[in-house]
Amino acid sequence: MRILALFAFLSVIPFAAAQELRVGIVLPMNGSNASQYEAVISGVERNIAIQPSPALRNVTLLMRDDGGSSTIAQDQLRSLVEDEGVHVVVCCQDADTAVALEPLARELGVLVLSLAGSPDLTAGGMLYSLQPDLLAGMRAMGLGAARHNGDLSIMAPEGNAGDAAVE
Repeated sequence: MRILALFAFLSVIPFAAAQELRVGIVLPMNGSNASQYEAVISGVERNIAIQPSPALRNVTLLMRDDGGSSTIAQDQLRSLVEDEGVHVVVCCQDADTAVALEPLARELGVLVLSLAGSPDLTAGGMLYSLQPDLLAGMRAMGLGAARHNGDLSIMAPEGNAGDAAVE
C-alpha cells in the first residue's frame, strides 16, 4: 500500500509544476522496500523527462537515505529544506519516523507527506499521512464492489483477526 501511495503522489507531480518544483524524498533506500522505491522513483523521473511541455519537466527529485533511522531522517529533512530549498518532502516508511519528523516539519514550515500513518500525529500540522485509514480502505472496497455488480470476496484467516476483517 505504501508503494502505491508513493507512486500515486509522485505520478501527479509533473502536472502540478508550472515553476521549478523541488521534491525531497527521505526513505530507507537499503531496506526491504528499497528496490521498489527505486523503481517507482526511476519511473517518475522518466515520466518527468518525457513531458512535452518544458514547464512540466521542471521538477527535481532529491533522494536521501535515512537508513531506517528517525534521527538520520530528521537530519536529512533539515538539510533538504535549509540547503536544497525543497518545497515538499515525501518520507517515512514507519510511524516512529513520522512522529519524529512532525515537530521539525512544523518548525521548518515545510509540507511533509508520510507513507506511514500514526494516531500520534497532530491534526492540522505540516505532516500528513498518505496511508489511508481502515475506514477509507473499506469504502474503496465497497465502491469497487458496486462498480462490479456488487461482487466482493474476502479471504480472511480463522480466529479473531479473520472475524474482525469479515465484520
